[in-house]
Amino acid sequence: MNAPLPGAPGDDALTAVDRRFLARAIELGRKGWGQVHPNPMVGTVVARGGVVLAEAHLSSINIYDPTRRIGMGGGGVVG
Repeated sequence: MNAPLPGAPGDDALTAVDRRFLARAIELGRKGWGQVHPNPMVGTVVARGGVVLAEAHLSSINIYDPTRRIGMGGGGVVG
């Protein structure tokens, strides 16, 4: 019998810390509500060892600058 694939129903591979960062990314993405159509609302959290290194969201200001989408355009945390 094959082992279930990671992420398959019943396989909870996310930790509580992962879930916290995922919730934060969703919260950041919602900041684009009403501003980024027809693009998706996108939030990003970059973390290592439980520490947030950067976070960003897609906004009308950075929608056409892909370097700013991931927080690289300003040299620090964007969002």
